[in-house]
Parts: sequence; structure tokens; C-alpha cells
Amino acid sequence: MALAGAGLAVALTRPGSGPHYPSAWDPRVAPIAAFVAQDRGLAWKHAVAVNFLPAAQFEATINRQNGPPPSAADQADMLDALRAVGVVSGRPDLEQASQSFADSDVVGLYVDSVKTVYVKGSQLTPYVRVTLAHELTHALQDQYFNLNRMKSGHADDDEAVTALIEGDAVRVQDDYESQLPASDQTLYDQEQSSVSGSARNANTRSSIPPFLIDQSTFPYDFGPTFVAALVSEGGNRQVDDAFRNPPTLDGQILDPASYVPGAPVPSVTVPTPPAGAKVINSGGFGEVPLFQMLADEVGFAPAQAATSGWTADASVVYRDRGTVCVDISVLADSPVDAATLGRAGAAWASRLPGATTRVAGKSVYFHSCDPGPDWKPAPAAAEDPYQYLAAGSVVLYQLITAGHLSLPTASCATGAISRAMGPKDLAAALQTNDPSSPLATELERQVAVAVRACL
Repeated sequence: MALAGAGLAVALTRPGSGPHYPSAWDPRVAPIAAFVAQDRGLAWKHAVAVNFLPAAQFEATINRQNGPPPSAADQADMLDALRAVGVVSGRPDLEQASQSFADSDVVGLYVDSVKTVYVKGSQLTPYVRVTLAHELTHALQDQYFNLNRMKSGHADDDEAVTALIEGDAVRVQDDYESQLPASDQTLYDQEQSSVSGSARNANTRSSIPPFLIDQSTFPYDFGPTFVAALVSEGGNRQVDDAFRNPPTLDGQILDPASYVPGAPVPSVTVPTPPAGAKVINSGGFGEVPLFQMLADEVGFAPAQAATSGWTADASVVYRDRGTVCVDISVLADSPVDAATLGRAGAAWASRLPGATTRVAGKSVYFHSCDPGPDWKPAPAAAEDPYQYLAAGSVVLYQLITAGHLSLPTASCATGAISRAMGPKDLAAALQTNDPSSPLATELERQVAVAVRACL
């Protein structure tokens, strides 16, 4: 959803002065750069500048690269649009939330407009070295595939291509971390836990709407699984092919088997707003935002079933007679899938003042306007739909990487495991640190059963 991510993600690109390429690598960084090149299967075309900055200067650099925050009017429109589809309520301070989220756990950043990696501080702790492996992967990607060009002009904004970019960098980062000495891995885990805890506390204090956190972390939650699927099918060559023909829909990231490099994206016409309305934004809405929009009102299972037949979509945000409204057109795989989505949509619409859903053939149309800051959503169920969705991605990742299963077999087994355990128990089993706990034991049993059935 275009408005949802505005101002939340640390930007990869910003206008600036021309790039500067050093004649040689910083000796502190050279071993990490060598690992990245070998692991990624691409030789460096030139060295990359790595600037170690004091904390205050680093944070100022990030803020400068992010550019000015959205105007008050733009933020108000974004908030109204999020309320219109029911994923946010009240009057959260989006600017404060955005700044807190962006700065909360960043210790390194590659900025492709100036072809430079910035690092907070000068201590090369294990955590900083692993972060450098991640950011240098972005620099290497940029030398071969031009990140700025990759992220422009896609059907689903840039969530899908960002998941590819970040998933690839996380893969190299994890490979680098895994070959560190055991003592460094222990220090890395401790520092990562500390940084993550500080980030969570900052996010809690700033009251960031969960929907916005989920949208910003989507590339990191699902991208590694998508890239693992590519690697399992053809190694770095398959990843390179994806960079040349990047995914354009977040549904391709959710279901890696649906991604075919270079395949055309189904065309969905952007809904036409009423005469006289002022268009604020238009473009893809996305399968994940649609799932979250529905799941917040109807629950995980109905929303997952409803969006399983999603093919593509288009949306428009507009102001009509002073009120911000959102219209979404969704193309389903079949009329049956559209009917299933329509039923979930009708339940969603019944909980939002004035919202409507209409089914026509394989298309489903959603319409809703901002109910205002005093609107209160129905009491939330004791579940986290996005985390339940992410649990399936974790299982698929483990089956591909640790289980060495093919993508079709791993996908079959993931579905079977999810159905057998249910989303709540599956998510809990993945989070437990006790391998002998009943849930962990049950997950192990269900994995064995599912893999045998799917082979």
C-alpha cells in the first residue's frame, strides 16, 4: 500500500553528489568485502567508500539521506487512508513513529546515490561486522543491477523488489555470521539481542501502529525465504536472474513458486474515483496489506482463505467532499476465489461505517472512507495475523535450507504442517527455546509426517 510505507523505511536512494570510488578497500573492511564477493558469486568492480561516523553524525546522515518528512497534509492523508481501510484508528503521530522506527536499530547504511556505506561508531564488533556484510551486499548488488532503477515502476510499488534486495543481503549476512568463531557468534547474539530490545522499546514508546511495523519489516520477514527458494533452484545464477527480472507483486514473495522471471503481470485497472474527487495516490495495494486489512476484522483463517486466490490488484486514494476514501480492485484466480474473497470482504465492510464490497466475475471491489478519529475497531482477537502468516514463511525457509527440500516439496509440506498444527500453535512452537516442549515435539512430528507425504 503506497501510503503505508511513506516515510517509514530508511531510503536506499536519495539525490546527492556524484559517487566517489576509493582506489583500495579500507583494510578494516577488506576481509568482509572479500567474503561478500565470494559468497554472492560476483567480483567487485571497484572498492566502496566506508565511512565510520560518531553516533550523532551517523544519525544526522541518515536523516539527511531520508530527506524531509512528509508534509503535515500528506501525513494527514496517509492517516485518513489507513483509518479508511481499518488498519489504524485514532490519531497516532506518524511522523514521530516514523523517525523512531527508522533510527531505532540502524548501525550501518549503504546509500546508493553516493555509493557509500556509513557505519555508526568506529568499533568493529561482531554485530557491526555482520551489518557491514549486509550493507556491502547492497553495494555489490548496486554495481551489477542498479538498485535505484530496480525499485521504480512496479505494479506493487516496491515491496516485492525490496524483499528480493533485502532477502539477498540477509542471506549473505547470515552466511558471514555463521563462519565467525564461536566466541564472536556469542558476542554477536548478545549485541543483536541488546539492539533489538532497544528497538522494541523505542517502538513501544512511540506507539507505532502494528500495521506500519509489519509493512516495514515485510522484506526482512519474507525476503530471505524467497531468496532461499531461488538458491535452491539454481544458486546465485537464479538470484541474478531475479535481479534482472525482479518480482513485482508481494504475492510472488509470499508464494515463491508463483514467481516466473520475466512473466507479465496481470493488468488490473485502477478504480475510477467519483467526479470532482481529488486523487491523492494510486497504484498497487498488495496481497499482504489486503490480508491484514481483512484479518484485523475477520480473523486469520478467513482472511488467509480469502486471499489465497489473489492474483493482482490496483487501488486509488482520493478526497471526496472533504473525506479521504480508498477504492481497491482485486483480481482473483477464479470466480470461486472471488466469491470467497467477497464473503470475507462483506464481513470486513460490516465493521466499517459505510464500507462496501462487490463481486463481479473474477473481480472484487472494496470501497471505504475515513470513519474519523473517534471510530473504534471491534475488540481485537487474541492473535497476531501477520505473525501467523510469517510463521509459514519460517517453516518454508527451514525446509528449504536445513531440510534441503525442493521448493515444490517444501511448499507442500509447509501447507500440511500449517493445517495440522494451526497458526497459533505453529507460531508458538517456532518461538520456543525448549526443544523438548510439547509444541516443539509436535512440530517435529508434523514435519516428519508432512515431508513423507509430500515426497
